[in-house]
Amino acid sequence: MAEFVEFREERMLPDYERMKNQKVVDDDELIKIQRSREKFDYRISRQGKTVKDFFEYILYERKLLALFQEREKNRKQEFSELIYSTANHVKALYRQALALFPQELELWENFIKFCKHSNFSHDVSRTFERMLQFHGDKSDVWLRAAMWEYRERDNSVRAKDVFLRGLQRHPQCTKLTEQFFRCMLLETSKLDSEFNLEDGKESAQSLGLKMVLLIYENSKKHIKDVKFLGNLLIICEDFPFTKGLQKTIIQEITENYPKNEEVWDILAKRELRGFHMIDLETEGDAFSKRTSEKRIEMCCMVYQNAVTSVNTSLMWKYFIDALLELNQDMEVEPVLKRRKLGNTLKEAHEAETMSEEHYLFYTALLEDGKSENNDLITDILLKATELYSTSSKLWCQRLYHAIKIKSCEIESIFSEGRSKLEDIKDFCQIMIRHWNATKKHSKIEEMFKSICFKTDKISAEFREPYLEWTSEKHSIEKARKLYDQLNKVPPPSLTLHYKMAELESKQDKINASRWRTCYDIATFFFGKTSIKLWMDFIKFEQENGDPSKIGLLYERAKDTLDQEFVDDFIGSYSLLKTL
Repeated sequence: MAEFVEFREERMLPDYERMKNQKVVDDDELIKIQRSREKFDYRISRQGKTVKDFFEYILYERKLLALFQEREKNRKQEFSELIYSTANHVKALYRQALALFPQELELWENFIKFCKHSNFSHDVSRTFERMLQFHGDKSDVWLRAAMWEYRERDNSVRAKDVFLRGLQRHPQCTKLTEQFFRCMLLETSKLDSEFNLEDGKESAQSLGLKMVLLIYENSKKHIKDVKFLGNLLIICEDFPFTKGLQKTIIQEITENYPKNEEVWDILAKRELRGFHMIDLETEGDAFSKRTSEKRIEMCCMVYQNAVTSVNTSLMWKYFIDALLELNQDMEVEPVLKRRKLGNTLKEAHEAETMSEEHYLFYTALLEDGKSENNDLITDILLKATELYSTSSKLWCQRLYHAIKIKSCEIESIFSEGRSKLEDIKDFCQIMIRHWNATKKHSKIEEMFKSICFKTDKISAEFREPYLEWTSEKHSIEKARKLYDQLNKVPPPSLTLHYKMAELESKQDKINASRWRTCYDIATFFFGKTSIKLWMDFIKFEQENGDPSKIGLLYERAKDTLDQEFVDDFIGSYSLLKTL
């Protein structure tokens, strides 16, 4: 091992000479570099070396490389030989590490990034090739290797080879297939499109397109996914010479998946981008130009045919979502877009196929309109809560609207919704605000009592607001009595005790005993895990209670807290004492 380290040190001597002669580093820095490298060399030479040893050595060398580059720039001197030698040293370390730990994917990734950054382009290609031998089970590695060859190396032949080998391992990988498809179309677009009239042979572009068609045909054997075929169709749109291929894809997805909502969505959105089946029948490379108005009309026509043929909630959702996206931009055809959206929402409601989300949007849209929409909104929300009877948001919207228009059905809507909903907190809050506004305080108390004395999770959420409301509408004495009752009803609620402590703190005449009781009860239920609760209790005694009790309280907290929290509590307490 010592011989190996000595050999490596000897190989570094020319670099040390350069550092010294060119004054890249001072004498102390040079000695430190030599010692650090020697230490790392011993670590990677020992029998029990780990990948961490290499990571740390490489990190050190890369920081050293960055230092040399920075000083070259700042001093306006040339340290190219030293920088190149150090970069090669890093590269050698990576290779040595990868030979020992080829299963470490992060090591491969870091080496490739380093080679790219250091302009070792040829090494990137070789590293990807070796990496695939150990990590060929990962499709993204094949994809990145192929795209490196295609984009960075401009080597389409090599890229094609990597793509083909990758698809042999991963025939069902959509990303790999889509990129191969696009790259081959790009290559085909560079070929001559003229037929050779002398010998009657096909054009080079036509032959290239046959290769693309083969990729498509082969992919269909392994990938049965409409979205994938739609992506291939979108890729084709960038290449006018693919009309025949586009027509083939469209015919196959419509024949094989006639009732698939995503197929109709794909075809409708093509219309928005200006592509239509008629264009595929015409000669010439350019697709016909259409106005924005015509595109929107054609898109909606496809969707209308879709909901007629496939009248499902998902199909209507695709239709409405497309129109909502269109309505994000109101600079072009705003009237048409808004009209189409309104009509479609109305039709979806009548077909009883609208989603919960879209019902909320539809009613909010109508709320912004005139008051004559009130009856329509009422009917829509009635139907919506029938279809989605457990939707808290729809019931809240329905109750809110009934209150807004001063409907005589407010109480019955609240009663019905409360019986059907699991989460009633927001729903009840709307009603509480209404009863407060109409001075029906007895109704609020009745509702709180019916909820808060039950032994379920929902009841615990209402105890804090009940306590606060009682204090505001009645008195602190009544709130104290209520608190004494509520803290005996399971499940325990920490917020209830904090709320009572807060109410006690706001009194003109502080009752320290009642305030202390809140913390006493809270620590009984939650004192095993809450450091904050104990610290708040101690702060209360320090500022508003009896400071002489703090010592005993501190010991009690240490005895009560679970062992894993004790050290943190002691630290927090020590910090409080220093303030």
